[in-house]
Amino acid sequence: GRIVLNEFGEFDIHLHSGSTGPEVGSYSAGCQIIECPEGYFGQTWLNFFNPVRDAMNDRNQEVVPYVLVERDEMVP
Repeated sequence: GRIVLNEFGEFDIHLHSGSTGPEVGSYSAGCQIIECPEGYFGQTWLNFFNPVRDAMNDRNQEVVPYVLVERDEMVP
C-alpha cells in the first residue's frame, strides 16, 4: 500500500474497569477494558490495578507504559 498520513506525537489510551461482559458501550469505545465478572471496580480490577498503582507510587510515575499483543504473538 501507500502511506497517506503520518502522525507523530503522544497518543493515550484509557485503561479502566469494565462490567460483567465483553460488550463495550459508547463511553468506552477506544478504551482498553479489564472485564470484571463481579461488576465495575470489583476484585478482578483491584487485582490488576492495585499493584500497578503501588509500583507507580514507588517510582513517582504518572504514566504506565502499556503494550497490547495478540496471544499467538507471545513466546511460550
